[in-house]
Amino acid sequence: MLTILREQLLNHLIQLSEVINSYQNYDTNYADRALKWLLDTEKTLQKNRNPASSCLAVSRAKILAANDGLRDKNISSNGFTKRQIMRATVSLALDESEQKLSIIINDIDMKIDIWTDKMSQFLAVATTNTPIPLPPTEPRSNWLNKVWEGFNISAELHGMYAYLNSAMSKTDRQYVLGNVIDNLLSNSKKHQSQKKYHKLKE
Repeated sequence: MLTILREQLLNHLIQLSEVINSYQNYDTNYADRALKWLLDTEKTLQKNRNPASSCLAVSRAKILAANDGLRDKNISSNGFTKRQIMRATVSLALDESEQKLSIIINDIDMKIDIWTDKMSQFLAVATTNTPIPLPPTEPRSNWLNKVWEGFNISAELHGMYAYLNSAMSKTDRQYVLGNVIDNLLSNSKKHQSQKKYHKLKE
């Protein structure tokens, strides 16, 4: 369920701005806020069985160690107070974690782009024999299931259909299928509008 993980990580990145604001405003609780953010994000990664959770755990450990008087090897202690070292440790930990999340999201986006391209190719052929029924108001997920299961799969499409079924979870497939269908409907409406416009000009 990469699409759900993506949304969850984006939410964590949005929440990170509040932690950074706390750091910037010299809030005395900024380290606790950073630790909570790291722990919450780590739990999200753990639930999705993403190994990057260990990287965030290490970042938490660095902050906890700095609070005990230890310091990261990348941070010099010369001429700096314990509080300044602590602030630097928190800043470094958050920066490393933000970069890690950005890499994960970028990797997910690349996979979604590949799936979207494959789904577009599949629908371009599949819908010639099996028109897509108009979507109901709710629930959209049931409608997407009906659309996917309703395709009359020919021998030509069997391989692609099997690939799309195995490459994605059901949730990811619904997400990609829904986006591709929305784009198809949107392009169809634009095409119809353009045809009407040209007829009026004639």
